Amino acid sequence: PTEKKARKDYDVPFLKLLNGALKLVTRGWYREAVAKVQTKKGGYYKIQCTTWRDKKQVMFLHTAFVSPSKRSDTAVQRHVKGKQQRVNLSAPIVQREYTKHCNAVDRNDMESSDYTCSIRTARCYLRIFFWLLDRAVLSLFIIICSLAQHDTGDNIWKRFRNRHKGRRKFQIA
Repeated sequence: PTEKKARKDYDVPFLKLLNGALKLVTRGWYREAVAKVQTKKGGYYKIQCTTWRDKKQVMFLHTAFVSPSKRSDTAVQRHVKGKQQRVNLSAPIVQREYTKHCNAVDRNDMESSDYTCSIRTARCYLRIFFWLLDRAVLSLFIIICSLAQHDTGDNIWKRFRNRHKGRRKFQIA
């Protein structure tokens, strides 16, 4: 049998909620904990861990906005089963900032995984090359779509005004 490890000072204060506890907690519930960490040079900084229940439990570990959130600070609109309209749920401030600034990272990963030219190989330099090629083609596609939406550039680019319809035409053959 494996032994349970003792908790350390630097452990996350609340791990993933168990299924029974997760069912009792409603959507929009969140909890925050702050830890003060000392650097090697003797300075201090604060880290905040925030867990929030949307459809699933989401955890944020951050150094920005390290203060208790007011419950009425931020609200997000979500679809709820059985209701026609979206419902406002309370959310921590860090969730709004993540959506505002870091959501593009998730979209970039999603879009690059949809149409990829990467290959599996034992040669690391080839994988890096194809990853860079993927990123370059995706960046070029985003730039062309942006220019087409603002009526700038060649007339041929106008077919890329809608990113989803023009996507298949832009692939490398």
